[in-house]
Amino acid sequence: PRDITTAGLRRAAALTALIIVGTSVAYAGTHYLKPVLGRKPSRLNWPQDEIAQRMRSLWDAEIKAPLRIVAGEPDNWVSGMVALTGGPAASVFTEGQPKLSPWITQDRLRREGALVVWDVRDDSPSEKLWRLIGYRVQRFEEFTIPGSRPARVIRIGYAIIPPGEAVEFSALSAAEDPE
Repeated sequence: PRDITTAGLRRAAALTALIIVGTSVAYAGTHYLKPVLGRKPSRLNWPQDEIAQRMRSLWDAEIKAPLRIVAGEPDNWVSGMVALTGGPAASVFTEGQPKLSPWITQDRLRREGALVVWDVRDDSPSEKLWRLIGYRVQRFEEFTIPGSRPARVIRIGYAIIPPGEAVEFSALSAAEDPE
């Protein structure tokens, strides 16, 4: 076996530092350069604060009560952004499914209402969110990804379920996938 030398330790430390710095620079460069080069930007480039603030402002203007529940698609990207940014944290109601979000009860949903949000790709939310939204008006907001060339626009759909309006959990559960 070879003995460990000071020179060998220095080489190992330098190589480790190079790998860490190189990986970090490559990761940051990829996310910065994608929108600049006109490629489809990562969701990490989305204007999170702007999206959350605007969605919360729309809720506040219409409801005049704290936002406590945000419902969204299965990946919770948009709903998580809105729920956790720009104000007191709200609960995320994944796909509007009680089974996936046991902290949301029918009573709580009726008492607090909910903001339903989704990333618009084909102008409509998933079937499961449709059941939650029901007859309520669907609206859309647009946001530009900073630094993207050409300017890339994200459309976020939303619907508001005001406090006091009934949402029957039996209708939501009917949309759940069979096990």
